[in-house]
Amino acid sequence: MADREVMAKLLEATAEDDTPVPEAVVHTIVKAACKLSKNEAALRDMAQWLADRLEKSESCTVKIKVLRILMQIMSQAKAAAFARIFSEVGAELVERTVSFSCEPDPQHGDKPAEYVRATASKCLAVLPAKGGGDGGGGGAKAKGGGAKAKGGAKGGADQAGGDGAGGASSAADGGEAQESGIKARVEARAKEARAKAEEARLRMEAAAVEARAKMEAGAQTAKAAALDTMDASRDGRCPAPQKPWSPEPGGETFIVVRWAMPPGQDEDHEGFDVEYRRSLKWTAARCSPEQATVAGRSQWTARIDALEPGRKYAVRVRVRTEGGDGEWSETSDHVSTQAGAAAARAAGQAAEPAPEPEPAVDDDGDDGSPARDFEVVQLPLGSSSAPPCRAGRAARPRGAPPA
Repeated sequence: MADREVMAKLLEATAEDDTPVPEAVVHTIVKAACKLSKNEAALRDMAQWLADRLEKSESCTVKIKVLRILMQIMSQAKAAAFARIFSEVGAELVERTVSFSCEPDPQHGDKPAEYVRATASKCLAVLPAKGGGDGGGGGAKAKGGGAKAKGGAKGGADQAGGDGAGGASSAADGGEAQESGIKARVEARAKEARAKAEEARLRMEAAAVEARAKMEAGAQTAKAAALDTMDASRDGRCPAPQKPWSPEPGGETFIVVRWAMPPGQDEDHEGFDVEYRRSLKWTAARCSPEQATVAGRSQWTARIDALEPGRKYAVRVRVRTEGGDGEWSETSDHVSTQAGAAAARAAGQAAEPAPEPEPAVDDDGDDGSPARDFEVVQLPLGSSSAPPCRAGRAARPRGAPPA
């Protein structure tokens, strides 16, 4: 059996998922096949494992991965021993895979099978003929022996005849052999380049198929979600209530909200969940909604207590059924609690101007402020006593008696 690390890499590279095979994993497998060129038993185990994987798996993805690994290995000159062994154990299997067929895929139809057949054709093109390696070697040896014999015979004739024709013929044979070797190497490199280009093309096509599959799967998911939302009642769920509203102003620590269900959904539910928020966090409200019929339709009213005065709140509602909780309703517009009475009184007192202090009154009856006016009294001639001159006040008109 081949090395455990190599077998682990083979399992990873031929997994049934659609994840692309990492280049590092393929490189490790190809490198192992080249290093085991002198260990025929290990190469045979490795080739037989790949052949069994190709034959027994019904997954198009696995078959494509196995065929691509085979092409990568056989494109290396150092892996000629593996190519020869695999041609013995798996050539007929690759030939049968060229005509592979399976049930059409629900999303991609017959395209996966087409990719398997195309990849098998490419793999068959780089696979050496069964027994061709040894036969070719034997032919080369025979040709070499014949050339040597021919050269020896001609050399003997040259020695016998002394005309030097044998030497020229040997030089010509050597030049032809060298030219044939160069052509063979050029063809091998061109074949390897074509295999790499085909591998890149197949990889791009597989990526495009995967992208289209993801897009189609996303579209199917969105369509299913839309249909499920439009017909939520078919599996026991109930649609969301309509947007709540406030039928009357709130009190100092409470608000009142009202809502209705969509037409035809007034029944078949066990109750409602009511939540409110003043910022971002929703809080469950402790309330008991009351049902009433308005214009032939049911409406529910709930009072939410224990709120802060002078604040704005938003409310949402959902229905509870035997099949589970329904969707949350649209969030209501903000509903405000009234400001507290104590706060209102404090605000009113702060707004009233402070009364002016009453002026102090001294002993002579005035307030002691500086005089701004005077009153002059004319007395008759011969009078011995004159009344004092009184200073007037701006608050007392001239001629008015003192306070």
